[in-house]
Amino acid sequence: MDKEKVSQNFRSAVGGSDPIDGILIFLCREETVKKISKHWHYVGLGLSDIHSTEKSQTEKTSLELTFRLKYAEESQPPVWPLNILYSLSEYMLESGNLIRVGDHIPWKRSIDPINPNSRIRNFIVAEDPILKTLNLPSGPMQFRQLVGITDDELRAAQNYKGKSLLTMLTQDQSLSGAHLITDVLRNVSIFETNPKYGQVLQSLIDNEGSKFAHVSANCRWIDTIGSSHLEAFNCATDDEDDEIENLLEEVKIEFDPSAAQLLPNIVARGRLPFQKYLAFQSLQGQVIVFIPENLKSKSQTCIVSKSRRLCSSGKTLQIYCDKEFINQLSTKLDSLSNSELSELKFPMHFNLDNPNVAIEVLPTRYFLGIVETTF
Repeated sequence: MDKEKVSQNFRSAVGGSDPIDGILIFLCREETVKKISKHWHYVGLGLSDIHSTEKSQTEKTSLELTFRLKYAEESQPPVWPLNILYSLSEYMLESGNLIRVGDHIPWKRSIDPINPNSRIRNFIVAEDPILKTLNLPSGPMQFRQLVGITDDELRAAQNYKGKSLLTMLTQDQSLSGAHLITDVLRNVSIFETNPKYGQVLQSLIDNEGSKFAHVSANCRWIDTIGSSHLEAFNCATDDEDDEIENLLEEVKIEFDPSAAQLLPNIVARGRLPFQKYLAFQSLQGQVIVFIPENLKSKSQTCIVSKSRRLCSSGKTLQIYCDKEFINQLSTKLDSLSNSELSELKFPMHFNLDNPNVAIEVLPTRYFLGIVETTF
């Protein structure tokens, strides 16, 4: 395996301009017997306490990011994956949200700026198939690999479970294969090459609902009777105020298009009817949780009920969803279900009652003044 280190920068904490120490790039040769295609392997360094001799007590994480890109006769490794790894590293360090195996990242555009028409427009997160967990003095350190996927593969991960999609991709050598190598020139999805996968997945969704419980999104909620909750929280000086539960009369919730599309498709059809909640978290820390009647999960603290349908605690908003409210989410927002994002006209307004929730869909650029990074 040929090695070429093409990037080395110091962390911003010690005066450099990049969020991690650097990125190593390896050229991995084709291995016909093992069915491994020739590819570039990008390995980030600096998210974890890899140099520490003590248990980690810093802002660093317990993981490093990697990416495998199919070789396309380049004389030098493409540089655009570096920008993606740096961006996601910066997001994790600043937000504190660590990506997990099975998580998916809507990129909303081709991941390769040189191929703007590529169908590979999103990522799903896997364990690196070769780089295993390292037991360091600072604690276990894992390698999480980004895998490029199409829009319909992303929807499949959202509708059911990301790990199931990874299993399918691993089994199909014509797509990603066992090493989950991203090919930006891939012009078919796994459901086009293997229709049976779509049938199996739909059967699981019909019987079990979606496994998708949490999402980081461009969103925020506002108590329309009072002031913006985000502003009110920032002005608070007593930490105990964060724990006060408030009964609200009505709220306005703002979503960008990608998050809004989850409301009819996932929240109303794949989660709530199966007594499962779904939580949206903004990069500023606000949380919006849709809670069904007869909630199954014991991990989600519930502060709403039939008599208290709209409540807040700190930055968290909970919405009680009975069958009628679920039906409103499904029918009134149905126009979002299968629409192409480029076809939507903003702003879009939807009013739901009992509880009183006004939903507004705004372009992603609107949230740039509210959140620092958008995926």
